[in-house]
Amino acid sequence: MRQYAARGGSALTARNLFSSPYYIYTLRALYALICACVVSCASAPKEEEPAWIASPDTEYPSAAYITGLGDGTTKQEAKNNAAAEISRQLHTHVESIISTDFAARTQHGLHDTTRTTTRNVTITSGIELSGLSYTQPYLRKAEKTWYCLASISRKTAWTQFQKQIDQSREAFYAVYNNMPKDNPIKADVWYSRAQDAADAFLSQLAFASAIDNVRERTDYAADRTVIAELPVRLDELHQLITLRIASSPDFPGQLRTELSQTLSSMGFHLTDTGAQYTAQVRLDYNEQAAADSGDTIYIERPVLTLELYNGNTSFCTCSTAQNIKAVSFTRSDAQRRAVQALTAAVRADFKQTFTSVLAGQAL
Repeated sequence: MRQYAARGGSALTARNLFSSPYYIYTLRALYALICACVVSCASAPKEEEPAWIASPDTEYPSAAYITGLGDGTTKQEAKNNAAAEISRQLHTHVESIISTDFAARTQHGLHDTTRTTTRNVTITSGIELSGLSYTQPYLRKAEKTWYCLASISRKTAWTQFQKQIDQSREAFYAVYNNMPKDNPIKADVWYSRAQDAADAFLSQLAFASAIDNVRERTDYAADRTVIAELPVRLDELHQLITLRIASSPDFPGQLRTELSQTLSSMGFHLTDTGAQYTAQVRLDYNEQAAADSGDTIYIERPVLTLELYNGNTSFCTCSTAQNIKAVSFTRSDAQRRAVQALTAAVRADFKQTFTSVLAGQAL
């Protein structure tokens, strides 16, 4: 400094440094730069969260789209969970419909059962949909969670699934249109098969309803009516099952009465004239006589046989299978006891036995 001062300059002190124009200019420029950075950072636009996270309907209205929101720790996990959410929603919807449509009690004719159909519905064919679209995954940084929305238009989903619906519809009508009007004795076999085909068809309609409820109800309303009226069709067939019981004059009256009541409970309409079917019944005592100390003992092992005729054609035979044995010192008493035991057997078991025989009559 002394040298600089000796050359005519002034000594550079802290005071004159801070008061120099160059220093003040530099300080002002630095301050302006800092302020510009602060303003720039404060005014930088934030990335807005997509509206579809909180409300998918805003961009994908439920009337036109099926959507599923998924999340995960990675983009791919969020995408996979979005597709799974669509499957879950449809699965819940379908199971709810099936529990409504399939639980029913049927008490018609030869069958008296409770039909409770339980189906394990999986969204794999036709609705593990090949046309799913996905939004760009979004990261909530505070949660460190990715979100993604999967969607498919209901129109596209319907197009994919309709073939499957119509195949089950055709399978149902293949059975339904084979209604045995010319041989109503097979009505209950037909009804059982028609119910099974209807169950399968209704399960497909449940999927269809999950995709487009309005269209399903419109396009298949007539089919639902046909299915709902299956019990009515069965009753109509039963009205055609007119039956005449034919037996020998000595056929026991109490046994004939019990047999008539059993056949009536099975859906047969008994008549003495103009019947389409004839039940030829016979009683075989299969009597044995044995001597015991000079007395005769009568042993009866009775068997009741019913042979069903359509006109002059026999097509069904049913016999009691119980090992009944009646013993007495007189023939009349032994036979009386045999008839009593056989009547009880008809009351207890004949309906089930005859139903099994009829069920074996293929359509």
